[in-house]
Amino acid sequence: MRNTKVYVHIGYGRTGTTWLQNNVFPKIGGIFFHGKTQENFPDWIIDWSYLDRFHLNVEKIKQIRENIYSCNRHEKILISSESFTQTGFIYDQMQRISLVVPDAKIIVTIRDPVEICISKYLRMLNVGIISKDQKLMDVCDFSNRPLDLSRRNRLYVNDFNYRLIVPFIQKYFGEKNVLVVDHELLARDPMNYVELICDFIGVVPPSGIIMDKVNCSPPSLPNTISNEEIAILRNATLDFKFVC
Repeated sequence: MRNTKVYVHIGYGRTGTTWLQNNVFPKIGGIFFHGKTQENFPDWIIDWSYLDRFHLNVEKIKQIRENIYSCNRHEKILISSESFTQTGFIYDQMQRISLVVPDAKIIVTIRDPVEICISKYLRMLNVGIISKDQKLMDVCDFSNRPLDLSRRNRLYVNDFNYRLIVPFIQKYFGEKNVLVVDHELLARDPMNYVELICDFIGVVPPSGIIMDKVNCSPPSLPNTISNEEIAILRNATLDFKFVC
């Protein structure tokens, strides 16, 4: 366990995470990939992110740690779950990671805040989480109160304030232990995107990656999203940018 390095890809969601989880990470040699994948989302990873802090106790932390290091023949372990960055409690999520793996190395995949909000909104529409008559602004929350669950809308926009969040993650785990990769690179050069991640892990990029599975184009705008709504989002996220 002492010589094993643990890499945690924390998302964000809608940054090519599903493609990485299903088409890239399982094919990387020299690591053990725990998931998640489309077919496998282990309960212990779900507990790691979502279990309340009363039950994320010493015994549960030990159990999660044992699950991580169960593949002790591997020197490198990779875990991927965007649940670490889609709860409105990213500060707490980094503490959770550190409780289990204090020396974790973190991979953060980011995307233009406006694009990610639109993409998440469209997904919620498509899978029926929200009704078709709900507008983009109906589900966006611009407050700084993620704990106010009775008033908070589904899409907590400040989750995407990379200017605040990324430096916090870098300070928490050490700047050299955090890789930040922008979705813009995935759209422009998917292989380079993969190479950056693999170089950080210290492995050779896998061959046979299915490139046509990459969903990296800006989301098409339906009639339900107005230019005014986009302008509001753009103005609210002007200071969110982090330069990789």
